[in-house]
Amino acid sequence: MAEPLHVENHGAVRVLRMDRPPANATGLPLRRALQAALERAGADPGVGVLVLTGAGRFFSAGADIGELGTPENTMAPRLRDLCNSLEGSSKPVIAAINGYAYGGGCELALACAFRIVARGARIALPEVKLGLIPGAGGTQRLPKLVGRVAAREMILTGEPIDAARAVAIGLADSIAAEPILDSAIALAGQLLQRCDAPDSAARLAARRCIDASGHLSLTDGLRLEEELVNELITSPESKARRAAFLASRK
Repeated sequence: MAEPLHVENHGAVRVLRMDRPPANATGLPLRRALQAALERAGADPGVGVLVLTGAGRFFSAGADIGELGTPENTMAPRLRDLCNSLEGSSKPVIAAINGYAYGGGCELALACAFRIVARGARIALPEVKLGLIPGAGGTQRLPKLVGRVAAREMILTGEPIDAARAVAIGLADSIAAEPILDSAIALAGQLLQRCDAPDSAARLAARRCIDASGHLSLTDGLRLEEELVNELITSPESKARRAAFLASRK
């Protein structure tokens, strides 16, 4: 069986390309390959940013319908676990939505830190048409990202939206120039430059808090904020910056 995931390195940018014909369905082989790739990237100091994309016309059509109701569907990692891993990744993940992102494919993209879309992309949560609802975070992440009105429209109708609509409602950050992978790698390079800035620790901590606001309660979000503030206060970098500031005031 061919590998369901191809890994390419472009400097400090690691591309994860889903390739499970015909539609890059998120069956167990692809889920396991993605989870392993995320863990390797997280432990590799040479990787700064990840790009998740698909081969062919699909980003991912979501769950393998034939797998639903079978033991494989609940074997680790479940799709919701994989989405949590994407969202909690220590390295920013850019979803380069090259084509159709339906169901679980859309949910994978929602869990990424950034989303760019090809002009011909189509995005949908069509589970209601199968008598189901999104089951890997779609009912929670989508409203937080685009608001309840737009989320209701997508989830209750199950109809796809195009690239322009995705950007208009805030589901995607931008429409990519072709080829989309070049645009994703260029965006990754911009993120790497920001992370190389002298105050990168503070920027990364701020990003963690901002991202967490989308899925944590206010109480848990405030707890995370306090924890990170206390870590930064004792860091050598912050101490040096505060000393320099006080010296300039004097």
